[in-house]
Amino acid sequence: MLLEKRLRIHNSCLSEPVWIAHMAGYGTGPDNQNIKIGPGEMFDFVTWTGLSSTRYWPKFRCDEWGNNCKIGESGGPGQTCKECAPPVDTKFEATFGDASLACDMSKGQSLGCDWVDVSLVDGFTAPFQLAIRGSCYNSSGHLMQDSQKHLDCSRLDMRHCPREEKVALPNAQGIPEVKTLDLRATRGEEAAGCYSPCSKLTLRQWGNVEALGRAPADEAMRPYCCPTPPTSPATCRAGPVKYSRYVEAIHSMCPGVYGFSYDDGMGLVTCEPTARYLFTIGCPKLAEPAAPAPAPAPKPSPAPKKLSPAPKEPSPAPKEPSPAPKASHLRKPSPETPQRLPTRPQADLKKECQVNGLAKCQDGTTCGNATTPCCPDGSLCPSSSDEHSKLCVHPKRLNCVRHQTKKFAAEEKEMCGVGDWVACDQSGAYFCAGDVCCPNGNTCPSGNQNTAPNCGKKTINCAPAGFCLAE
Repeated sequence: MLLEKRLRIHNSCLSEPVWIAHMAGYGTGPDNQNIKIGPGEMFDFVTWTGLSSTRYWPKFRCDEWGNNCKIGESGGPGQTCKECAPPVDTKFEATFGDASLACDMSKGQSLGCDWVDVSLVDGFTAPFQLAIRGSCYNSSGHLMQDSQKHLDCSRLDMRHCPREEKVALPNAQGIPEVKTLDLRATRGEEAAGCYSPCSKLTLRQWGNVEALGRAPADEAMRPYCCPTPPTSPATCRAGPVKYSRYVEAIHSMCPGVYGFSYDDGMGLVTCEPTARYLFTIGCPKLAEPAAPAPAPAPKPSPAPKKLSPAPKEPSPAPKEPSPAPKASHLRKPSPETPQRLPTRPQADLKKECQVNGLAKCQDGTTCGNATTPCCPDGSLCPSSSDEHSKLCVHPKRLNCVRHQTKKFAAEEKEMCGVGDWVACDQSGAYFCAGDVCCPNGNTCPSGNQNTAPNCGKKTINCAPAGFCLAE
């Protein structure tokens, strides 16, 4: 029997692995628990017909078995956490339908449909993107456009989690009082997620005292949690949660996705049971933990009569002494001059470059030594061990240090999201993401266009109709 695998999870974080925990109903799904996905790699999950109430969420900074994680250790079937984190995880949820049954929401036929949800009503941990290939319907039963089936939440950043969320809660006498909440999910020195207002007020993990004695169905919690019943969609949208700092932040970082129940963005959608899903997880951007109250400053001691000036502390020496980088390659506000990128023969590409060694930029020039950390277009050199650098105007546009064991085979070309890191060609020497040129001059396979500016036409396309949003 051929098992269906319609969910692909891609780790676009090039600096660390991710472990994917999952559940189906009250147990685990057909795959092993805590699947490890290396930097830039992906995994296809089994999604057999009728697999219902599934949830997949990322875990970072774990031990070798995918346990004891700093982020995402929120419990569930097959999980071993002793002091589980609050379940505010970035997640993909779905019930996978049956192709033998009808799915046409315009006619009210939903028995055979997939039901998919990526809302952020509980909170978030890591940035993500979702791309769907196939026919889907919105909450009104209308067929969704291709652009509506690609959610870009890659800017989700725990550093922008609200620290001063204002909520109105009744005091001991039942009189509403304004209370300020820090929505960062922290424990000691750990900061591993962002609560929504409802989650902060009702989830008790990690000693969250704000949730003691409270539940989403409580009358005082209903304006923030919107349980149904009794709260209606109109009442929820008229309440304070719609205007909270959390929802404002979600709409700014992740346009088009639910920030609260009955939001106007993308929440629960239905898709035909042949649809495919690409869920891309990015590097988590950690918030600093809540700072402890400052200790009272000690009284200053009287200064001695004569005090020699203290010598200045020397600046730390660079690891490798080298001449200063050329100013033309460093971060500065200068316009980029478009030029036609030359086509480079395949023989010029090595299978893999050395970390921080010499590499080829988009225009074929060499970068990577001490004096050229950036390419002429301002992007970070493809051989850098980092994704970003304060020295360069732009992050990496090409990458040649990612460990890749498989060539760009047919199954790898089947589906990818616009802007995903993919191999430039069958050699597997260079990787690209989005509308950039590979070193051979052709447009990246995951580009949004078949011919990106200053590039040659795609020779491989892994973002076909349904993903590719522009020609």
